[in-house]
Amino acid sequence: MFPDQFSSPALQHSPERWTGHILTSAVKPFNEAVYLALEGYSRGDLAAGSQIVAMDYSTSGGFVDEFIPQLDAIKEQINSGEIVVPSVPQ
Repeated sequence: MFPDQFSSPALQHSPERWTGHILTSAVKPFNEAVYLALEGYSRGDLAAGSQIVAMDYSTSGGFVDEFIPQLDAIKEQINSGEIVVPSVPQ
């Protein structure tokens, strides 16, 4: 799993002030998308358009632990393409 805002360096100075307000985080592996784009560029076959990478979520803080089975099901539907998350607000 990728780091989420719960472990953000911005919160390290006074985590007790903020961590109680973070329920969950959608974790998007932008580093993977950037890596894939740079790898494609270095090979000379960088394709224009969207780069789709799998999403995940974090349950830091334990506030949504009881919903993990439902969250996992939704995550799988998003990652499989069954649920399409718009990239532009509607």
